[in-house]
Amino acid sequence: MYDQNGHYGLLTTEARNEEYIRLFEYQSGTYHPTATYTVIDEAKAFLEKTAWDTTYHRPTVTRAADGEIFRSRYNSRGHAYQHQHYQADQSWVTTWTLTDTTVSGAPVIQQFMGGIEQKISRYAGSDIIDGICAGGVNCLQSDQIQSIDYRHNAWGSVTGEAHQHNGLDYAYSYDTLHRLESQTVTSSDYPQYDRSVSYAYDAVGNLTSKSDYATSVSYGNSARSAGGNAGNLITGIDGLSVGYDNYNQANRIERNGIVTEYFYGTGIDAYKKVETEGSNVTTTLYIGNYEEITTSSSTKERTTHGGYLVITRENSTTEQSILLQDRLGSITTIVDANLQPGDSDFVRQFRSCDPFGQSRDFQGQDNLDSSNTTDQGFTGHRHLNDQKLIHMRGRVYDYQLGRFLSPDPVILDPQDSQSLNA
Repeated sequence: MYDQNGHYGLLTTEARNEEYIRLFEYQSGTYHPTATYTVIDEAKAFLEKTAWDTTYHRPTVTRAADGEIFRSRYNSRGHAYQHQHYQADQSWVTTWTLTDTTVSGAPVIQQFMGGIEQKISRYAGSDIIDGICAGGVNCLQSDQIQSIDYRHNAWGSVTGEAHQHNGLDYAYSYDTLHRLESQTVTSSDYPQYDRSVSYAYDAVGNLTSKSDYATSVSYGNSARSAGGNAGNLITGIDGLSVGYDNYNQANRIERNGIVTEYFYGTGIDAYKKVETEGSNVTTTLYIGNYEEITTSSSTKERTTHGGYLVITRENSTTEQSILLQDRLGSITTIVDANLQPGDSDFVRQFRSCDPFGQSRDFQGQDNLDSSNTTDQGFTGHRHLNDQKLIHMRGRVYDYQLGRFLSPDPVILDPQDSQSLNA
């Protein structure tokens, strides 16, 4: 297929039936799309735009589907060191600045709008993170909103986390095969939430016991198997039912009286999610970094930039939030981007995740309320809290079982059984 400039091989159109169509435009003499049009259900059209520098072909200015405009600046080594957001008064507001890195380019000090400075420390000579701290400049203890110290053993496994911003300490132990045996939660501030969770495995690494979930977990054998379902989980406890499309992606999930349907584009990403609970239907459209969330009574728009800035608009009200992440990219702190450390109501929500990805609240309990700011959690992926699952784009993950609902199509090591369903 030829584009409008006669360059052979440049993609101009992609479609998955008539429900999802994307059109691409290119600037003459370049090989990067400058405009992307997305048409959904033959009814809604969205425009995204990108400007590229002419020397190194890096994206310099992007326009999201809702019209929000962002600019990236690069240092002499070609790495992005600053993001800016275009304002209604035609000015630019700096939302993120990278002020120090390791030799390999990993962040050491980064600053976010709202006067937030985050420091990331690492073991000497490596990129293994041993501490993350965020708050005002120099991360003073009086205004800390994130403070996590990691402990590791000689193998590099995390043996503990001290969350100083909420007084919780997590200790982890492993067996001789480096499998997690237990986690223990203690707190000087919240001793009523102290607890211990133990784990057991069979010979091939399947969880057979997870004390916060089940004392016994059984798997298929010669008398009980999934038959010809190619390894996909189709039914589970608590009424879990999962359906898959022809590309082996989960497209219908039902549990706890809630039905979630996914519609996928030409790649692995969903462009639409429809969640039904009784007579209540919520439809979410995903266009790049923009989301449109519609119910029978309201429409909410959400734009995420750089993985840290979230702009939410609903009922003529706009909120800006900053997301702070831990060493795995999981969201730990959500703050109001228009306030400063130390201000009242600066922190919108504290959260963390257990070793298998289940969200925990400020006191370390597993009953985290859904956030109006984002549904992202463990490793930055989207949680289905009411269905106790995490949608990780290509596959869906069950944090209670500690495994995906379908096999990984890419087997890294065929000689290792743990590679068959990582």
